[in-house]
Amino acid sequence: MGPTVKSAKRYRDKVQTLGITDARFARIARVDGRTVRRWSSGERKFDGPPEALLDLLLERPELLQLLPD
Repeated sequence: MGPTVKSAKRYRDKVQTLGITDARFARIARVDGRTVRRWSSGERKFDGPPEALLDLLLERPELLQLLPD
């Protein structure tokens, strides 16, 4: 399994655990929906600040209430 496949699985697992859609995460992270689809499919590596943001939300899910729907 290559690095982008592993990062795609990490992305999908984290979003699923939070119970948010790709579209919502795109709004929260202020990225284009195409970028999120690329992370989800493994076309683009998921790491750096967007992954740190998901990690923070996993640690403090109550913060989701303060972010865009």
